[in-house]
Amino acid sequence: MPAGNEIRQELGAIGDVWATVAFELTKERGSYMPEPEVVKALIAAVLDDGLIRPFNGFSGNMIQILPALTIDMNHLREGFYILEVALKA
Repeated sequence: MPAGNEIRQELGAIGDVWATVAFELTKERGSYMPEPEVVKALIAAVLDDGLIRPFNGFSGNMIQILPALTIDMNHLREGFYILEVALKA
């Protein structure tokens, strides 16, 4: 089965192909209480780097990561490093 750019070339009408991962930020571990203010601050911290787009989910506490399937490992590591730094701030 083809992947990434091969799918686009084979089918023609397909735009960019993405893999998606999402996680929620909550007030404390094991809690389902959303933490939307932390998400807003995180998005503001990394948005200029093009790391994530401002999708906050239904409760405002969702972070969605959408790397292209063709992303190289260096860029993927850099993105997760930027996210890690922003989460620790």
